[in-house]
Amino acid sequence: MLYAAGQINCTNNIKTNIDNIKKLIDYGSAVGADWCITPEYALTGHVDNMDDWVDPKPSIEEIVAYAKDKNVGLFLGTLYESEEPDKVYNQIRVYDKDGSFIKAANKIRCWGSIEKFEYSSEAIENNVIKLPNGEKVGILVCNDLWGNGWDEGPNIPRTMVGYYGAGFFIHCTNATRDTPSVRDSCLREYHSAWIRATGLDDPIISVDNACNMNGTPYTGPTSSQSGAVFKGEWVRKASERGVDYFHVRLGGPYKKE
Repeated sequence: MLYAAGQINCTNNIKTNIDNIKKLIDYGSAVGADWCITPEYALTGHVDNMDDWVDPKPSIEEIVAYAKDKNVGLFLGTLYESEEPDKVYNQIRVYDKDGSFIKAANKIRCWGSIEKFEYSSEAIENNVIKLPNGEKVGILVCNDLWGNGWDEGPNIPRTMVGYYGAGFFIHCTNATRDTPSVRDSCLREYHSAWIRATGLDDPIISVDNACNMNGTPYTGPTSSQSGAVFKGEWVRKASERGVDYFHVRLGGPYKKE
């Protein structure tokens, strides 16, 4: 299948974000992609206070309808309401080409103050999603990948492969940047090394936000390299800064089982 990914601006304005996601969908449609992949928080932006929370459901419906019109599936990064008061899920919501909802992967290693998470084997299993052609993808949200080097607990990517049959990874991220330059440089190297190391044995597609995590303009390098790694090598690389798109073919053809 052909995957298109967008290193787009994830701002604090949902209407702007809708337009940015639609441009990614247009790109995906133009190159004949089966799926489009956004960064983390692509629709809602990063929200850390429930007073700033806006329900994204109407916006999701608009984007999914637009993608359906273009015959493109979606891996859509957004915050989404949870059953717990004053808490939201940090999700990658997966929609098929016909607009049908497949499943949502919830971020596991959360640090946002309003983000609900569950760090368990069940949560890891939930984030291995079976696509229409039967292939299984492990969805990693930001710290679910490189947090394995900081935090306690099992290695999420290895668990996805070893226990739940993931054959490749999609990683959507939106990490801190625009900090003192030495910190930015160190974190970009660390983050990108985790992407390459994870891709040694199993392919990975990773896409970062183009602007600041808080949605403000930013001209520096992204917090991690966006692109695709097969066997430890970058086979696709987005620009290290600013909006960019790329596409890569991975796995078998699109089909319904």
